[in-house]
Amino acid sequence: MGSGFVLFVILGWILSKNQISNKYKLIFYLLGVISFFLRFTSLMLSPEFPAPINRLFSGYLNITTVFYSVAIFILVKDVSPLIENLINTISRKNIALGNMILSGLVTIRDCSLGIYLLHAYFTSKLVPFLGVNTSSIYYRIFGALLIVCVCCILTLVIKKIPFLRHTV
Repeated sequence: MGSGFVLFVILGWILSKNQISNKYKLIFYLLGVISFFLRFTSLMLSPEFPAPINRLFSGYLNITTVFYSVAIFILVKDVSPLIENLINTISRKNIALGNMILSGLVTIRDCSLGIYLLHAYFTSKLVPFLGVNTSSIYYRIFGALLIVCVCCILTLVIKKIPFLRHTV
């Protein structure tokens, strides 16, 4: 199940360790935006309601997903120093608020591997078992956020169990 997903681990490692020129960043951003719109407009332009999922543009290992994932990774990497400066500014004005924001971001960061590992179970097994309409606009907007929150909470719980803590 996880063999194809290793691609994202390798891409993440490569992108985190290497500096990308502005020319290539622009290309990846453009490919990411095009891929994002191809993925979601394929649902919206369908004559059927609810729209069937277009397997050409959806799925974790399709090229559109890879391109917009790379674009998001590069964007987060580029925006991180700006967010850090913003948090430092907030901390100088209100230490408690700055510490709370920083603590929340650290918690999410520390849960990112667990979220990555667990979300596939929720999307491939639990969501279909519950009979959720994955073509629904509500699922498309709120489903991912809910799954990430549940996986983050579950990861925090797993980290409290001594023999499981190092798995996530």
